[in-house]
Amino acid sequence: VCMTVLNDFTHDSRVLREAKALQQSGYQVFIFALFEPGLKEKETIENIKVVRIHLKTRKILEKTNIRFIRFIEFMMKVLIHIKRIDPFVCHCHDFNTLPIGYLSKKLFKTKLIYDSHELESHKASGEKKDPYWFTWLHRKMEHILIKKTDYIITVGDLIADHLVKQDKVKRPIVIRNIEEEPTRLDYKKLRKKHFGFGQNYKIIINQGGMQKWRGIEALIEALKFLDKNIILVLIGDGPLKKEFEKRAKKLNLHER
Repeated sequence: VCMTVLNDFTHDSRVLREAKALQQSGYQVFIFALFEPGLKEKETIENIKVVRIHLKTRKILEKTNIRFIRFIEFMMKVLIHIKRIDPFVCHCHDFNTLPIGYLSKKLFKTKLIYDSHELESHKASGEKKDPYWFTWLHRKMEHILIKKTDYIITVGDLIADHLVKQDKVKRPIVIRNIEEEPTRLDYKKLRKKHFGFGQNYKIIINQGGMQKWRGIEALIEALKFLDKNIILVLIGDGPLKKEFEKRAKKLNLHER
Protein backbone atom coordinates (compact mmCIF):
# COMPACT_ATOMS: atom_id res chain seq x y z
CA VAL A 1 0.00 0.00 0.00
CA CYS A 2 1.31 3.45 -0.84
CA MET A 3 -0.14 6.49 0.92
CA THR A 4 0.21 10.06 -0.33
CA VAL A 5 0.02 13.22 1.80
CA LEU A 6 0.72 16.83 0.88
CA ASN A 7 2.53 17.63 4.14
CA ASP A 8 5.85 16.67 5.74
CA PHE A 9 4.34 13.81 7.76
CA THR A 10 5.55 14.89 11.18
CA HIS A 11 2.25 15.47 13.01
CA ASP A 12 -0.27 13.55 10.89
CA SER A 13 -1.52 11.15 13.56
CA ARG A 14 -4.53 9.90 11.56
CA VAL A 15 -2.36 8.79 8.65
CA LEU A 16 0.11 7.10 11.00
CA ARG A 17 -2.67 5.21 12.82
CA GLU A 18 -4.13 3.96 9.54
CA ALA A 19 -0.67 2.96 8.28
CA LYS A 20 0.04 1.07 11.52
CA ALA A 21 -3.31 -0.74 11.27
CA LEU A 22 -2.47 -1.85 7.72
CA GLN A 23 1.05 -2.85 8.74
CA GLN A 24 -0.33 -4.97 11.60
CA SER A 25 -2.70 -6.64 9.10
CA GLY A 26 0.22 -7.81 6.97
CA TYR A 27 0.61 -5.01 4.42
CA GLN A 28 3.86 -3.21 3.64
CA VAL A 29 3.11 0.51 3.75
CA PHE A 30 4.95 3.34 2.00
CA ILE A 31 4.10 6.98 2.76
CA PHE A 32 5.06 9.70 0.26
CA ALA A 33 5.23 13.18 1.79
CA LEU A 34 6.91 16.58 1.30
CA PHE A 35 10.52 17.15 2.30
CA GLU A 36 11.30 20.00 4.71
CA PRO A 37 14.80 21.09 5.82
CA GLY A 38 15.90 19.27 8.96
CA LEU A 39 13.86 16.15 8.20
CA LYS A 40 15.07 12.85 6.78
CA GLU A 41 14.31 12.20 3.13
CA LYS A 42 13.88 8.50 3.92
CA GLU A 43 13.10 6.87 7.26
CA THR A 44 11.30 3.87 8.72
CA ILE A 45 8.68 4.39 11.45
CA GLU A 46 7.42 1.14 13.00
CA ASN A 47 8.26 -0.74 9.76
CA ILE A 48 6.43 1.91 7.68
CA LYS A 49 8.62 3.34 4.91
CA VAL A 50 8.45 7.13 4.71
CA VAL A 51 9.79 8.91 1.61
CA ARG A 52 9.83 12.71 1.60
CA ILE A 53 9.94 14.28 -1.84
CA HIS A 54 12.46 17.07 -2.38
CA LEU A 55 10.94 19.77 -4.63
CA LYS A 56 13.36 21.84 -6.72
CA THR A 57 10.57 24.15 -7.86
CA ARG A 58 9.76 25.10 -4.26
CA LYS A 59 12.90 27.22 -3.86
CA ILE A 60 12.46 28.86 -7.27
CA LEU A 61 8.80 29.70 -6.64
CA GLU A 62 8.80 30.24 -2.86
CA LYS A 63 7.99 33.96 -3.20
CA THR A 64 5.05 33.35 -5.54
CA ASN A 65 1.66 31.69 -5.20
CA ILE A 66 2.23 29.32 -8.12
CA ARG A 67 1.43 26.19 -6.11
CA PHE A 68 0.33 24.24 -9.19
CA ILE A 69 3.86 23.86 -10.62
CA ARG A 70 5.17 22.56 -7.29
CA PHE A 71 2.31 20.06 -7.18
CA ILE A 72 3.12 18.83 -10.71
CA GLU A 73 6.71 18.11 -9.65
CA PHE A 74 5.50 16.32 -6.50
CA MET A 75 3.01 14.27 -8.52
CA MET A 76 5.54 13.21 -11.17
CA LYS A 77 8.11 12.15 -8.56
CA VAL A 78 5.56 10.19 -6.54
CA LEU A 79 4.32 8.42 -9.68
CA ILE A 80 7.91 7.37 -10.48
CA HIS A 81 8.19 5.86 -6.97
CA ILE A 82 4.80 4.14 -7.37
CA LYS A 83 5.88 2.56 -10.65
CA ARG A 84 9.07 1.33 -8.98
CA ILE A 85 7.41 -0.32 -5.94
CA ASP A 86 4.33 -1.57 -7.86
CA PRO A 87 1.75 -1.32 -5.00
CA PHE A 88 -1.65 -3.00 -4.91
CA VAL A 89 -3.37 0.08 -3.44
CA CYS A 90 -2.82 3.83 -3.69
CA HIS A 91 -4.38 5.46 -0.61
CA CYS A 92 -4.83 9.24 -1.08
CA HIS A 93 -5.27 11.43 1.98
CA ASP A 94 -7.35 14.55 1.25
CA PHE A 95 -8.39 15.78 -2.18
CA ASN A 96 -5.04 17.42 -2.97
CA THR A 97 -3.41 14.02 -3.60
CA LEU A 98 -6.41 12.38 -5.31
CA PRO A 99 -5.16 13.26 -8.86
CA ILE A 100 -2.00 11.24 -8.08
CA GLY A 101 -4.11 8.23 -7.10
CA TYR A 102 -6.27 8.56 -10.21
CA LEU A 103 -3.22 8.60 -12.50
CA SER A 104 -1.74 5.66 -10.58
CA LYS A 105 -4.94 3.71 -11.18
CA LYS A 106 -4.97 4.53 -14.90
CA LEU A 107 -1.25 3.97 -15.48
CA PHE A 108 -0.38 1.16 -13.07
CA LYS A 109 -3.77 -0.49 -12.37
CA THR A 110 -3.63 0.16 -8.61
CA LYS A 111 -6.76 0.20 -6.48
CA LEU A 112 -7.69 3.77 -5.50
CA ILE A 113 -8.80 4.78 -2.01
CA TYR A 114 -9.82 8.37 -1.26
CA ASP A 115 -9.56 9.31 2.41
CA SER A 116 -11.51 12.54 2.94
CA HIS A 117 -10.35 13.96 6.29
CA GLU A 118 -12.84 16.82 6.07
CA LEU A 119 -15.84 17.85 4.00
CA GLU A 120 -13.62 19.14 1.21
CA SER A 121 -16.25 21.23 -0.57
CA HIS A 122 -16.78 23.35 2.57
CA LYS A 123 -13.30 23.34 4.05
CA ALA A 124 -11.65 26.43 5.54
CA SER A 125 -8.67 27.30 3.35
CA GLY A 126 -6.28 29.61 5.14
CA GLU A 127 -6.02 33.33 5.80
CA LYS A 128 -7.95 34.51 2.73
CA LYS A 129 -10.92 33.07 0.91
CA ASP A 130 -10.02 31.46 -2.41
CA PRO A 131 -11.41 33.16 -5.54
CA TYR A 132 -14.72 31.81 -6.81
CA TRP A 133 -13.25 30.26 -9.98
CA PHE A 134 -10.69 28.30 -7.94
CA THR A 135 -13.36 27.01 -5.52
CA TRP A 136 -15.59 26.03 -8.45
CA LEU A 137 -12.77 24.18 -10.25
CA HIS A 138 -11.70 22.46 -7.03
CA ARG A 139 -15.27 21.22 -6.41
CA LYS A 140 -15.71 20.13 -10.03
CA MET A 141 -12.50 18.08 -9.97
CA GLU A 142 -13.46 16.37 -6.71
CA HIS A 143 -16.94 15.60 -8.09
CA ILE A 144 -15.37 13.90 -11.13
CA LEU A 145 -12.47 12.08 -9.45
CA ILE A 146 -14.42 10.81 -6.44
CA LYS A 147 -16.47 8.68 -8.84
CA LYS A 148 -13.27 7.00 -10.11
CA THR A 149 -12.32 5.64 -6.67
CA ASP A 150 -12.68 2.03 -5.54
CA TYR A 151 -13.42 2.98 -1.95
CA ILE A 152 -13.99 6.21 -0.04
CA ILE A 153 -13.12 6.70 3.64
CA THR A 154 -14.19 9.65 5.76
CA VAL A 155 -14.22 10.70 9.41
CA GLY A 156 -17.91 10.78 10.34
CA ASP A 157 -21.44 9.75 9.41
CA LEU A 158 -22.64 13.27 8.56
CA ILE A 159 -19.86 13.76 5.98
CA ALA A 160 -20.45 10.25 4.60
CA ASP A 161 -24.16 10.99 4.11
CA HIS A 162 -23.39 14.39 2.54
CA LEU A 163 -20.97 12.84 0.01
CA VAL A 164 -23.61 10.29 -1.01
CA LYS A 165 -26.13 13.06 -1.62
CA GLN A 166 -23.65 15.52 -3.16
CA ASP A 167 -21.69 13.21 -5.46
CA LYS A 168 -24.02 10.20 -5.94
CA VAL A 169 -21.39 7.72 -4.72
CA LYS A 170 -21.58 4.55 -2.67
CA ARG A 171 -21.65 5.41 1.03
CA PRO A 172 -18.07 5.95 2.31
CA ILE A 173 -16.58 3.79 5.04
CA VAL A 174 -16.39 5.77 8.29
CA ILE A 175 -13.14 5.62 10.25
CA ARG A 176 -13.43 8.13 13.06
CA ASN A 177 -10.48 10.33 13.95
CA ILE A 178 -9.92 9.06 17.49
CA GLU A 179 -6.64 8.84 19.38
CA GLU A 180 -5.18 5.52 20.38
CA GLU A 181 -5.86 4.45 23.96
CA PRO A 182 -3.46 6.50 26.08
CA THR A 183 -1.05 5.01 28.56
CA ARG A 184 -1.93 5.44 32.24
CA LEU A 185 -1.37 9.01 33.38
CA ASP A 186 -0.95 10.51 36.82
CA TYR A 187 -3.91 12.89 36.64
CA LYS A 188 -3.17 14.46 40.03
CA LYS A 189 0.26 15.48 38.79
CA LEU A 190 -1.22 16.81 35.55
CA ARG A 191 -3.81 18.89 37.40
CA LYS A 192 -1.05 20.56 39.39
CA LYS A 193 0.35 21.97 36.13
CA HIS A 194 -3.06 23.10 34.79
CA PHE A 195 -1.36 25.43 32.26
CA GLY A 196 -0.03 27.52 35.14
CA PHE A 197 -3.51 28.46 36.40
CA GLY A 198 -4.98 27.56 39.78
CA GLN A 199 -7.33 24.61 40.27
CA ASN A 200 -10.32 26.94 40.63
CA TYR A 201 -10.10 27.77 36.92
CA LYS A 202 -11.92 25.85 34.20
CA ILE A 203 -10.10 25.51 30.87
CA ILE A 204 -11.38 25.57 27.29
CA ILE A 205 -8.81 24.22 24.79
CA ASN A 206 -8.76 24.90 21.05
CA GLN A 207 -6.13 22.83 19.26
CA GLY A 208 -5.25 23.35 15.59
CA GLY A 209 -4.11 25.84 12.97
CA MET A 210 -4.59 29.52 13.80
CA GLN A 211 -6.36 30.58 10.61
CA LYS A 212 -9.52 32.37 9.56
CA TRP A 213 -12.82 30.53 9.08
CA ARG A 214 -12.17 28.23 12.08
CA GLY A 215 -14.27 30.09 14.63
CA ILE A 216 -11.33 31.18 16.81
CA GLU A 217 -12.30 34.87 16.60
CA ALA A 218 -15.79 34.01 17.89
CA LEU A 219 -14.29 31.84 20.64
CA ILE A 220 -12.16 34.74 21.89
CA GLU A 221 -15.15 37.11 21.75
CA ALA A 222 -17.32 34.60 23.64
CA LEU A 223 -14.89 34.60 26.56
CA LYS A 224 -16.19 38.10 27.47
CA PHE A 225 -19.56 36.61 28.38
CA LEU A 226 -18.26 33.70 30.47
CA ASP A 227 -17.42 33.58 34.16
CA LYS A 228 -14.01 34.97 35.11
CA ASN A 229 -12.82 31.53 36.28
CA ILE A 230 -13.09 30.18 32.71
CA ILE A 231 -9.94 30.57 30.61
CA LEU A 232 -9.07 29.82 26.98
CA VAL A 233 -5.96 27.97 25.82
CA LEU A 234 -5.09 28.03 22.10
CA ILE A 235 -2.67 25.25 21.17
CA GLY A 236 -1.06 25.46 17.73
CA ASP A 237 0.39 27.98 15.31
CA GLY A 238 -0.54 29.79 12.14
CA PRO A 239 -0.60 33.08 10.22
CA LEU A 240 -3.10 34.76 12.58
CA LYS A 241 -1.43 33.92 15.91
CA LYS A 242 -0.22 37.51 16.47
CA GLU A 243 -3.61 38.92 15.45
CA PHE A 244 -5.39 36.71 17.99
CA GLU A 245 -2.97 37.82 20.70
CA LYS A 246 -3.67 41.48 19.86
CA ARG A 247 -7.41 40.82 19.85
CA ALA A 248 -7.24 39.26 23.32
CA LYS A 249 -5.33 42.31 24.65
CA LYS A 250 -7.76 44.76 23.03
CA LEU A 251 -10.68 42.99 24.74
CA ASN A 252 -8.73 42.94 28.01
CA LEU A 253 -8.80 39.12 27.97
CA HIS A 254 -5.06 38.44 27.69
CA GLU A 255 -4.87 37.34 31.37
CA ARG A 256 -7.44 34.66 30.56
